[in-house]
Amino acid sequence: MQHIYQLKDKDHPTWEKLIWRYVYNPSAEEVEKLIADYDIPRDFVSSALDPYEVSRQEAYRNSQGDEFELLVFLYPDYHQSQEFKDRLQVHPLSVIIHDHEVITISKHPLSFLDDIAHDFADSDLVDYSTFGLVLAIFWQISKRYTQYLVSIDQRIHQIEEMVTDSTSNEILYELIGLNKGLVYYETAIDGNHNILESLVTFLKEEEAPAKDLRLLRDVQVEHNQAEIMVYQQQKND
Repeated sequence: MQHIYQLKDKDHPTWEKLIWRYVYNPSAEEVEKLIADYDIPRDFVSSALDPYEVSRQEAYRNSQGDEFELLVFLYPDYHQSQEFKDRLQVHPLSVIIHDHEVITISKHPLSFLDDIAHDFADSDLVDYSTFGLVLAIFWQISKRYTQYLVSIDQRIHQIEEMVTDSTSNEILYELIGLNKGLVYYETAIDGNHNILESLVTFLKEEEAPAKDLRLLRDVQVEHNQAEIMVYQQQKND
């Protein structure tokens, strides 16, 4: 499944300033079409579908000389499950950057991407550059880490109080599962940090517009908060 969003240049309405191709749960045919249409390596697309993928980045120039940048972020998931060990998970989100186009690929539709897509319905509300959109996505990911970490911290405190009054194996299993999941979060946040550092260097070298630098600062603040929170929770366990 995919949706295509476009932002027009406000000074030149016939110009496409930014194209965002939002792809999720692609079929085998859609995967092959993306690879063929853009002449990109298979792993640029398949990385988003690999549950063992890690945060990373890669540059590529195809046979036509077109340049692509791949950023693979790990975003958090926190849900209720009978399998306590599976409550905290991380999943890959591939972001492919090419000229004035951004392609996002994920296994599932993502609510935080839907939030950004909603803004595109009224182009007067947004004025993203290519990297501005990437930063908006990164900020949403970092924000969810901090939100989930707050919920996890509250749940751990609840469980610790329950443990003093109960010997239920389920409670102990849940606590073990949450602590194990925090390790996944910490590893993912560390990996995303490496991408953030690369974006900081690139945007400063390219003398990015002020609005992108402001958004970059927002990402740094939110991501730093996530790093501190996951470190503190791991330290307290």
